[in-house]
Amino acid sequence: MIIDDTDAPKTGMTTELIGRIWSHVLQKSILGYKCLTMMLSDGVSQLFLDFSLHGEEGKDKQKVQGLTAKQRKARYTEDHEGQAVKDRVDEYLMKKTDK
Repeated sequence: MIIDDTDAPKTGMTTELIGRIWSHVLQKSILGYKCLTMMLSDGVSQLFLDFSLHGEEGKDKQKVQGLTAKQRKARYTEDHEGQAVKDRVDEYLMKKTDK
């Protein structure tokens, strides 16, 4: 079983829930998501069991997720109430070890 925490860098500022994350590989803040995956592997093939996308709120309360208020407002948003994707949106800012 493999559990992997990978950076998913993005360039578009208007993507839903986009924010700045700390990349331990690059040792700097980048725009994107953290993708947590769980899979089985036999060394040749992989079978994905689950995944979740995560963001980081950041330390600066004036720039939540590393974005200004104007940048956060420009992001795409949608009301997901009553949709299956609501669970994924709710876990976005959870710590990766909470679920």
